[in-house]
Amino acid sequence: MLARQHAGSMLLSAMAAGLILVYLLGVLAPHLDAELGMNRVQLGSLSTAFYLTAAVLSAVTHLIVRRAGPAKALVFLFLSSGTGCLLVSASTSVLLLLVACCVGGIAAALSNPATNEFLTGMKPPLAILVGAKQSGVQVGALAVGMVVGPLAGIFGWRVSAAVCGAGCYLLAIVAAFTLRSRVSTTLDAGIGNPKPGRAHWATLGYAGLMGGGLSTVNTYLPLFSFEQLGFPPAVAGMAVGVVGVGGMIARIAWSAVAERLGMKRMNLLLCGQAALAAASAGLLVMSVPWGSSLLWVAALILGLSAAAWNSLVYLFVILAGKDVGRISGQIQSAFYFGLMATPIAFGAVVDTTGSYELGWLGTGILFLIGSVVAVRIPKHSLTAVATSPAPAG
Repeated sequence: MLARQHAGSMLLSAMAAGLILVYLLGVLAPHLDAELGMNRVQLGSLSTAFYLTAAVLSAVTHLIVRRAGPAKALVFLFLSSGTGCLLVSASTSVLLLLVACCVGGIAAALSNPATNEFLTGMKPPLAILVGAKQSGVQVGALAVGMVVGPLAGIFGWRVSAAVCGAGCYLLAIVAAFTLRSRVSTTLDAGIGNPKPGRAHWATLGYAGLMGGGLSTVNTYLPLFSFEQLGFPPAVAGMAVGVVGVGGMIARIAWSAVAERLGMKRMNLLLCGQAALAAASAGLLVMSVPWGSSLLWVAALILGLSAAAWNSLVYLFVILAGKDVGRISGQIQSAFYFGLMATPIAFGAVVDTTGSYELGWLGTGILFLIGSVVAVRIPKHSLTAVATSPAPAG
């Protein structure tokens, strides 16, 4: 039992470390703007560099996981994330920040292939473990939003970034000495149907759309709270923390519900999550004329919906037990391409119009399209996804 709990806590920590750098940049945005003179498009380019690196590498990191084993892959994940955070701390220009984002993107690319492959070696039940593991991303968002913002206000943003890096290095040491996993001697092979079906492409499309919407929230919610609603930087950063609290609860809860209902309700659950996320984007638009209190409601709903979809998808990929690392990498790659695609466009809209309303409206549209795509995912969709063949080449 203790070994299972320790493994679960390390998997949660790995998911937190995988994306901590992009949350760090979001919370530090006001400080970066003040010291380095960054505009919104440049800030968006940092997220784009991070997610582009993660999206491209996600298609191949399962090979590393299979060859080295998920335990060693997790050690490398922590080291990559820690190095990225330390590079942020030492950065004196946008170029150096871009390099830091590329290094941090390696950790993000390893996160789901490594953690999901690790879970295949554990005994059921797995729903709570998967939900808790996926909530690690939101634990990272919560930690950054609640701790890094105030820490940066007291000691400076460079110190706060260095603290994040040191924490990741400490986790790498713990993982190296305490985690063990099997090492595969064979590469993933194509299994099942000769061509990916509708379920495969619909699931990847849904992942991309949810990523596109969520990326604008991760990148611009603190800056929106600071510039448009007038919150001080430390409080503005806590908006991401509220998203984190909602996501932590939702990823465990949605996994438990999905395990009880079974695969046949998967598309309806995903549709509901996207529709709730669209509604929360509408609340962000209304928070400008109607009152800033709507920000906190929107942030919580975003955590309960947009931040929790992948706990459902990855649960069934793991339960299917076929090509877990490869399929996890494909879904993650689609999600990261979505995350990468929107920050620069959102920033350009805000810089052009001088307000955030049109940007949040676009975010809501992405989530609405995602709800329509989710309906197109047929029953037993994750079985279909998990048995689709590897792409040629």
